[in-house]
Amino acid sequence: MLAYRSVLLFCLLALSLAACESNQAAPTATPAPPPVATPPPAPAPTPTPAPATFTVTGTVTESAPTTDRRLSGALVSIGSQSVVTDGSGNFTLTGVAAGTHTLTASSGGYVSVTQELTLPADTPGSVRIGLDPVYETISREMSGTVSADDAPCPGTHGNFTCFTYAFPAHHAQGIEGNLYWHSSDARLELELRCNEQTWVRTEGFAPQLVQFNREPYYHFRILEAAKKNQLCELRVLHISGDPMRFILRATHPN
Repeated sequence: MLAYRSVLLFCLLALSLAACESNQAAPTATPAPPPVATPPPAPAPTPTPAPATFTVTGTVTESAPTTDRRLSGALVSIGSQSVVTDGSGNFTLTGVAAGTHTLTASSGGYVSVTQELTLPADTPGSVRIGLDPVYETISREMSGTVSADDAPCPGTHGNFTCFTYAFPAHHAQGIEGNLYWHSSDARLELELRCNEQTWVRTEGFAPQLVQFNREPYYHFRILEAAKKNQLCELRVLHISGDPMRFILRATHPN
């Protein structure tokens, strides 16, 4: 009987324990945090395009009428950029920004020049720069003989022969020519031509008889203002008579 009570007590205790466990409240689940919205990535900045640059090429020469004389060692500048011309007078400036610039060219013995250059409107193409020689007066004395047997002068009115002294005039200054000859056995005239046009000729004028080098000479004189950048020449024309020796003195701008 005692054993039976012990078993019964054990069973009751077990049932009570099970009921207690079943009556315990289930644990409350912790709610998950709401998802955090990820901001979209910022767009990459658009790269700033590099400014357009240009290459300026050109040639430095003497001014007209001697543009075939190229100047080596001339300094050519645009802003802070400078180059020196090569042996053929050529230059190249790279990396020049768009816009309007002042181009400067200079060389020893020549007058510096500046000119405006607008990029890209003035490119492509080669810039040609002409420099005037620094002004000076040139004086020459020459002698020779003219006769009817010489070759006719090109561009002369009439079938006359001549001696020609040609010179470039880069500056608008005076030109003087003095012609001397000994004998009246020949009729000579003096002519000034520039850019293939006759400016002055002593046609129809009588020569003066003057003392030159302590001797009597027939004399013609021409004095005329030169125009800038022209090719001129003084001509001793043989109009008629014997072959005649002459002296020509010429004074003109360079």
